Amino acid sequence: SSKDGSGKLYDICIIGAGCIGSAIARELSKYQLSVLLLEAADDVSQGATKGNSGIVHAGYDDKPNTNRAKYCWKGNQMFEALDKELRFGYQK
Repeated sequence: SSKDGSGKLYDICIIGAGCIGSAIARELSKYQLSVLLLEAADDVSQGATKGNSGIVHAGYDDKPNTNRAKYCWKGNQMFEALDKELRFGYQK
């Protein structure tokens, strides 16, 4: 558990509100957990995520049998359904 200035206890503390931290917080919000998302900048996605080219990698050129190859392809397949839910303008 973590504490913010109010003394409230949290089950989970996520540091960084970029695309990964925000996605983790979103998934955890589906459960009965108290989640604290911390970001140093004045808005989300202002760090490394801000420099992202916006390309959704398909995993075709990743080294076989690596975690990157496994998760890149799986993540790529999730974008269409995620866009239907969040409407962020995904285009193939």
